[in-house]
Amino acid sequence: MPVRRPRSGAKGRPVHHPCKDFFEGSQDRVSQVVMWPDGYYADEDDPPIVDFDRMKKRIEELAVFCAKNPALGLITAADETLAK
Repeated sequence: MPVRRPRSGAKGRPVHHPCKDFFEGSQDRVSQVVMWPDGYYADEDDPPIVDFDRMKKRIEELAVFCAKNPALGLITAADETLAK
């Protein structure tokens, strides 16, 4: 079976894309991807509750940061914004 390669030089996973590319994609994908680091950065004792209002705020914070730093990688941007 042939392997599909990305058209650009970026790797296939969203985490390797610059912020600019990430926010130009599907909003559903943005929400799904932002949920992962939100859980990853949560304290061990935090309740396992999905707070959609909080998630929306975190997406907005990440979007603002990425708009100011469009070439920065998504994981680096998440470390700067979501790890707080």
